[in-house]
Amino acid sequence: MDASQIISVAVFVVAMALIMSEKMHRSLVAIVGAMLLLILHVLPFDAAMSHIDFNTLGVLFGMMLFVSVVKLSGLFEYLAVKCARIAKGDPWRIMMLFRLADRRSLRVSRQRDDGSPHRTDDHHGLQIARRESDSFFS
Repeated sequence: MDASQIISVAVFVVAMALIMSEKMHRSLVAIVGAMLLLILHVLPFDAAMSHIDFNTLGVLFGMMLFVSVVKLSGLFEYLAVKCARIAKGDPWRIMMLFRLADRRSLRVSRQRDDGSPHRTDDHHGLQIARRESDSFFS
């Protein structure tokens, strides 16, 4: 083993120990570990950048933004109170209401504009997905 491999293993072991001990936040540990590998020239910058999937980061950022806006609107609290009132506080009924709402949303999203069921063998999947999302959110 050469020096860069030894440094890589050492950074990994220390990072895992810090994450398991919860002395530092795992995100901070990951960033510091990556910076150490870059500063010590164990990993070239171009190679490090090639390992980042910006599409995934974009999806995660978009979902977090959407959830934070919806959270501020009070929609989650409204739905929780509505389900609790319908179920009269019974936890089992609340879970069944969530399951029923989930199944209804799936059934609605699988309908086309003309009311026919969704077909998986259709070759125009993108157009169907657009029609489904338009009809589901309107």
